[in-house]
This record gives sequence, C-alpha cells and structure tokens, in this order.
Amino acid sequence: MTSVRELEQASIHLEDNDSFEDERTQRWLELLLALSSSMGGARPKASVLDPESQLWIAKFPSKNDQKDSGAWEYIVNQLAKDAGVNVSQSDIRGYSEFGHSFLTKRFDREGSQRIHFAPAMTMLGYKDGYDYRDGGSHRLTT
Repeated sequence: MTSVRELEQASIHLEDNDSFEDERTQRWLELLLALSSSMGGARPKASVLDPESQLWIAKFPSKNDQKDSGAWEYIVNQLAKDAGVNVSQSDIRGYSEFGHSFLTKRFDREGSQRIHFAPAMTMLGYKDGYDYRDGGSHRLTT
C-alpha cells in the first residue's frame, strides 16, 4: 500500500516534469491516475484507506501554491464543525515544504457501499472555478 507521503511526493514530482518518459515518473503517474481518475476539482488528490479500511480523500499541495491551501481547508472545516455544520471528519498532514495535505473522510461511503448524492454545483449547472463574477455563489449551493 502506498502512503499519503508517497502520493504527495508523486504529485509534486509530476509538476516538475515536462517529460513523463522516465520509469519513476511513469510509475507515479500511473499510481495517481489509478487512485484519482474519477475525482474532479482543481487540486491534485487521491483516494486513500485509513487503518480501519475507511475511504478518505487526500488533497495534495502544489509547488505553485501561494498559500497553504491544505491548512486553510482544514481550518475552514474545523470552523464549520464548531459552528454546528455537519462536515466529514478531517485531518491534516505536513510532509513537504509546499504545504499540507488535507484529508477528509468520504461522506458518500458507508463501509464498501456507495451512498448516492447529487452535488449542488452539478444540479445548478455550475462548474469548478465559478465564482461571483460568473453569477456563482457558495450561498447558492448550501
């Protein structure tokens, strides 16, 4: 089993390479694609298992980040939880100089069973990256 640390290193390594021809880069690319092929969003990420075999999503830092996105996402998650919002369990890991990896337990799984849901952004016809300039608002998705 591959660790979150190794996946984060693979993600950062891939940002540095214009060519994916060397064997190590190919292995990391295949690993990340196998673990994240169906997940959307702007951040590099992968599905990971915890010691109890529960699925989590790990979102990795980028060497191009101007802020520690993983740390901020963790803080926002904790603030929402403290405010009484029902949020998934989360954690944070710091392995590199580029920021933290944010981990969140999959809310759409119960054991090995998938729980169907329809994302609010999809139902409203929005796409990742929409913001107030596009007529989008987080308030519309809550």
